[in-house]
Formats: sequence, structure tokens, C-alpha cells
Amino acid sequence: MECLQADHACFKAAKEAFVTGHTGTTMYELSVQGFIFPASLFLLFTIQSNYQFSSNFQFPFEFLVIVVPTVLAMTLLADYTTSMLLTLISISIIIPWFTATSSRINNTNQERNQNESNGRSNSITNFRAGVMLMTCTAILAVDFPIFPRRFVKTETYGTSLMDIGVGAFVVSGGLVSRMTKTMTSSISSSSSSSSLRTELLRIVPIFVLGMVRILVVAGVDYQEHVSEYGVHWNFFFTLACLGIITILFERLIWKPIFINVFKIASSKQPFVLFALGLVILMLHQCNLTMNGIEEWINSTDERITVIDANKEGITSCIGFFGLHLLATGWGGYERQRRNSTKKTNNKRSGHGSRSSEGKRRVVQYGMLLNGGFLIHWLTSILNIQPSRKMANMTYCIWVFIHNIFILIVLEEIDIWRMKKKKKNQNGVKDESKNDQNDKNDKNDKNGKDDGYNKKEVTASILVAAINKNQLVIFMIANPITGIINLSMRTIYIYDSLTSLTIILGYMLVVSSIAWILRGYRIKL
Repeated sequence: MECLQADHACFKAAKEAFVTGHTGTTMYELSVQGFIFPASLFLLFTIQSNYQFSSNFQFPFEFLVIVVPTVLAMTLLADYTTSMLLTLISISIIIPWFTATSSRINNTNQERNQNESNGRSNSITNFRAGVMLMTCTAILAVDFPIFPRRFVKTETYGTSLMDIGVGAFVVSGGLVSRMTKTMTSSISSSSSSSSLRTELLRIVPIFVLGMVRILVVAGVDYQEHVSEYGVHWNFFFTLACLGIITILFERLIWKPIFINVFKIASSKQPFVLFALGLVILMLHQCNLTMNGIEEWINSTDERITVIDANKEGITSCIGFFGLHLLATGWGGYERQRRNSTKKTNNKRSGHGSRSSEGKRRVVQYGMLLNGGFLIHWLTSILNIQPSRKMANMTYCIWVFIHNIFILIVLEEIDIWRMKKKKKNQNGVKDESKNDQNDKNDKNDKNGKDDGYNKKEVTASILVAAINKNQLVIFMIANPITGIINLSMRTIYIYDSLTSLTIILGYMLVVSSIAWILRGYRIKL
């Protein structure tokens, strides 16, 4: 018995050391990593617009094209991501050359295209699904040697793939937060009250999951990286706390002061939120640097009080809230821009649409350029290195710029897809269209459903499925990860093929659950 206890203690210490003390990697490598998912989507769209295939093979096809490359880039092929990215892009470019124009639209694709809303972008949907896909992969892969240690969360300073994942979760939530919707539509007091209850109810399962994690970790004597968030804190508590802070900010500050008192026009609200996010990050950084908070967080002194015990998690909430406001401001801007573009397209000719698209690119790429200069100034001039542990200003600005860059690339890909769809539709003969419409009408009468929801406009069913039930998928992925870790000693599985098989099998289960929930039109 003593031998078993000693063996368990040694393994627990080894596993904690396995994820401790890492310094991360370069921002360039992480940028290349971030573009694997958009490149996979680009390949998926290219194949869909050029080849016919049965809808019965849609799930394995999308899993192979979207999920597998993402997993490979984070594990087995992590050292070859640049070559992998170029390969995906090259294949996407070459495919149309070997395909006849007459066979570029299959029945399933044509039905989906007819159900799409013209001019509506899916970039945020694709982005949010990509974040969830990479997060679910990383939370299990990190426990295997096949996952490079430079991708593990950094101990104090630096940049890593899992550091991006933490911030990307915050950005993902900010882009679609309730505040972005109030910038484009008036909400009555009754609906506002209902939305408040809804927002609070969304926080409850996250908080419960955080509590369950504490109890499970203590119950099975699972290893815990204390300096990551604290003794009792975890990322679920950070998300729950961020949700509460956001609700309080909207109800007590944003609406009563900025909307009702200062009467800020809806067109200016995104920029005001963005500015407030920057101000909060600057104040947070000043507090870290000038008031000794940074030294307190990095100190190894005994954790006496509850605040001392969870100083990393509590302090970082301020920085994550600033990051959330940046993302909310950007999300509000994007929502207003899309609405404006839609109205312009309805009233003007294509010239108005091209003008709006040009303005969008100026704003977006101008933001990236200024963000790049700001990161350079913070790191090189002020020597403020990024720290996910403290969610300092450099880290939050870097995460924001990184994720917005990916979002812009996804939007460019989606614009290309919609233009390609329109071109293909114009190239189909009238007779072929009539035959296809007759077949679609017959399928509708027979109650046949290829699995496409007519309200959804994304070209990837798997992406739509993951995006629709993000919280549920995340809550399912975590216990599966725990079960796998308790059933085998993952840190000692050095065989790459075995590790890759386990990770891909796990992602197949997670993806299948998302697919099934969507197939039964279940949204939890």
C-alpha cells in the first residue's frame, strides 16, 4: 500500500512538473498555428464548390478536412506548420484547375447555397468554432509528450498556444455579447429584464463546473498547477467572474451613464467601448507595475488569506475584462458595418458595396498595424513582457490583435466563398436549375432533410454544430479529458501514433456529439 501511495505521489509530482516552468514560443510560430484552421476551411470551401459528394459522407469529410489538420498542427506536425499551411493553401488553389465548371455544384451544395442569406458573413461563427475546436484539442493533448512543451501555458512571462486559447475564449465571448446587439436595436425594459435573467442563468453552469472541478481534483488527488490560477481558482471561475463584472458594468455604468446621461450615439458606442477597454488595461498595467501587484503575484510567500491563495485568478480578471471590452467594441463595429452594408446593397449598385468593403479593409488593417506598433512599444521600449498569468496590457493587446487578424482572414475567405457561390450559380444553365428545383421540391414534400438548417448560412455543418452548443461541448470535453487522464498515464505515452490515435478518437467523440445535437436541432 505504501508503495502504491509513493508511486502515486511520484506520478503526481511528475505530471505537475510536466506542465510547469515553461516559457512559450515566438509570436510568429503562434500566428502560423492560428492560420491552420482558416486554411483548412479554405480547402473545405474549395472542395465543396468544385466537387460532388454525397451528404452521407459530410461528417467524415469535414472531420478529415477541418479537425484532423488542426490536431496534426498542434501535435505530430507542430514543427512543420509553415509547410503544412503552404500545402493547404496550395491544394486549395490547384483544385479548381482540375475541375470542369459544369460539375462544380452538387445537389447538396446548391440546396445550401439557395438557403443562404446574401451578403451575410459567417466569419464570427467560424472563428468561435475554431477557438472551441483548438481548445478542446489542447486540454487533452497537453498531457501527452506529442504536444510540444513550448505550447503549454507559460509560467510567468511569454507567449504560448494555450495562452492564446485562454484569451481567445474571452475575445470569442465579447464578439457576440449582448452589448453588441443593443448597439443596433432598441430593447424594451421587459426584454432587457429577460435578457438579464438569461445572462445570469448562463453563468450558473460555468460556476457549477468550476466547483465540480475543485471537488473532483480534491477527491481523486489530481495534480494541480497552483501558480496558474491559484489554490482554489480555475478558468471556469474566471469566465463566471467576467460574466458578472460585464453584467454589472452594463447595468450600473454603461446604460445609466454613457447611454442615458452622455447620450452616446449608437454609431459611436463601439469606439467608446474600445477606448474604455484600453483605459482599463492601462490602469491595470499601472497597478501591476507601480503598486507592487506584479511582485506580489510572482512572490513565493506563504498564501495565508483566500485572496493570497487565489491572487493570480483574481487579479487577471481585471485584465480579461479590458480584453472583453475591446472584443465587444469590435463586435459592435462589425455588427453595425454588416447592417450598413446590407442596407447599402439594397439601395445602391455594386459601387456602393465596393466602397463599403474598401472602408472596412482600411479600418481593419489599420487596427492591425496600430496594434502591432503598440505591442512593439510595450515589449521593446517599456520592456513589459506579455503575461497570461496577470493578464497584463501587453498580453491582452497581443491576444486581441492575434485573434482579430484571424477573424479578418476568415472574413476574407468567407467573402471569397460567397463570390464563388454567386459565380457558380450564374454559370448553371436554366434547365439544370429547374431540374434541381424540382428535385428539391420533391425532397421537401417527402420530408427529406440533408441535415442543413435553412436558418444557418455557414458552409460547414460541423462548424455550425460546434458553434451552436459551445458551452455544452466544452462541459462534455472536460470530463472526457479527466477520464482519459485517470485511466492512463498520458505523460509516459511516448509513441506518437498511440498518442495521436487517442487524441483523434477523443476529438471524434466530441465532434460527433456536436453533430448529433445539431441533427436533432437541440440547443442547450
